Amino acid sequence: MSNVQWIFPVSHIATLLLVARNIKCFGQGHQTHLKLTLIVVMTREMNWIHPQKLTMHEKSEDVLHTVPFKVLGSAYFVERQKCWEEAHKLLYERKVDVNAKLVPESNNKYDKNAIAVMLGFGNEWNKVGYIPTELTQFLHPLLNHNKITNVSLKHIKFRTTYQKVGFYATIEITRRGAWEQSVVKASKRVG
Repeated sequence: MSNVQWIFPVSHIATLLLVARNIKCFGQGHQTHLKLTLIVVMTREMNWIHPQKLTMHEKSEDVLHTVPFKVLGSAYFVERQKCWEEAHKLLYERKVDVNAKLVPESNNKYDKNAIAVMLGFGNEWNKVGYIPTELTQFLHPLLNHNKITNVSLKHIKFRTTYQKVGFYATIEITRRGAWEQSVVKASKRVG
């Protein structure tokens, strides 16, 4: 059995999952077994990969890596819940993508490091919540240096089992280079 390691650029792996399994390869008239390890970075279908498993090439700015972040601060505001309801309809019923972006709020009277999550409906942007305070320290440097390449909705769910009934959401933030392990762990703990 041969052992081969392939690294695919993001543009070629949109539907691949992180795989390490035996694959049968058919050659000229004979069958061989090949242990194939695919090392891929985040795509929309995956949650995350362990940054320490990335090679030096993958840690470069050429690689994109995505991590999910919960959106907080929307359950107690009627206007924000209406926006989430509209986004839910667009996303799940009409199958239309909803634009999302991050906006730092240095003038926020409660938290000068606050980062608002905005949803785009046509030409209008609406604030729907915030990045958790514990995670803003990791995002500000990326926003300041234009290293965030995409912000998208991962899911919107209506919850009746939480303290406040309403819509709750998770966004995915894609950056150039790999997210640090501490960010990946922190994004899982928050919420």
